[in-house]
Amino acid sequence: MRSKAMLLLVSALPCVLLAASTPIGQADTTNAAGVYWLVTVNGHQLPAVSWTVDRQGRSCVTESWGGALLLGSDGRWAGIVTEQTGCPTPAGPGSDVPPVSEVHGGSFAITDTTITFHDEGLDLTSHASLKKNVLTWTVIGLDGRQTAEFVLRKMPYRWSTLARPA
Repeated sequence: MRSKAMLLLVSALPCVLLAASTPIGQADTTNAAGVYWLVTVNGHQLPAVSWTVDRQGRSCVTESWGGALLLGSDGRWAGIVTEQTGCPTPAGPGSDVPPVSEVHGGSFAITDTTITFHDEGLDLTSHASLKKNVLTWTVIGLDGRQTAEFVLRKMPYRWSTLARPA
């Protein structure tokens, strides 16, 4: 069973303009464009453990192992997260649930330091803040309370020059 917080992270790991939003500014998306790596979950370095409550009211544990987010200069995004979630069942604690890597994508818009992401596969919209090279995404649960905080750091440009053909 997947944790709602991680599902929302992936879906929120960039969202989109809705009809009421302002158009994407080319300068904003160009400055934000790049690869971001998941660094912490709820202030803990990876692998990080977090607790959630599933729809049946069970306390579930999620271990987040890694994640990456690609923001394109065209206002498109793609993200992947690898996690393992276990919820207690009548058969046991649920620790035998295999790890899962999920890939999501969509579009995004930037207003000042706020990024609005739209996950086209899940039809969800979420928000993150971007200050310098650090993207902070706070997950808000269905009850309106914060359930998790994910921090991603932008990779320096120089790493991409390693694959350049001779």
